[in-house]
Amino acid sequence: MSGLRANTAFFASSSLIAIGGMIAVFGNVERLNTITADLFGAQGMVESQEVKLLVIVLILIYGFLKFVWSQRVFGYCSVVLGAMPGDQEDDDDEELNEREVKRAARLNSLAARSFNKGLRSISYALATMAWFLGPVPFLLAVTLTSLMMIRREFASNTREALKFKG
Repeated sequence: MSGLRANTAFFASSSLIAIGGMIAVFGNVERLNTITADLFGAQGMVESQEVKLLVIVLILIYGFLKFVWSQRVFGYCSVVLGAMPGDQEDDDDEELNEREVKRAARLNSLAARSFNKGLRSISYALATMAWFLGPVPFLLAVTLTSLMMIRREFASNTREALKFKG
């Protein structure tokens, strides 16, 4: 559990750093506009660049909130696991033990779901950065990111290995 909580803390703090970096860019939108024009020939209006930055910041904030919630739910799971009956002589109530195991498993599953949503938000925030290059690179990046996510979720070797075959 400590490893899971360390991962969520790492990604939450990384998200905060990314949010701070994107907010710092708000002060230099003209320079960002010049850089994208010089490097890629994609110059937009300053207002549209600000909208793009805002969208990325909102996606990162969503991810940050998902990581924080995941951290908290993994904490709840740790508490439930720590309070699990079974280490005392009179803790032989199988029904109670089964119920507590299911509760801990459910909490762990909910925390993992939030963590995965946070990871997805980082992927989409990175894909959204292609918007600075224009609408076609943006659509291409979001499409490729979506296809990658679908493959990883439904057709990967990892998913196959995780299937319960009982």
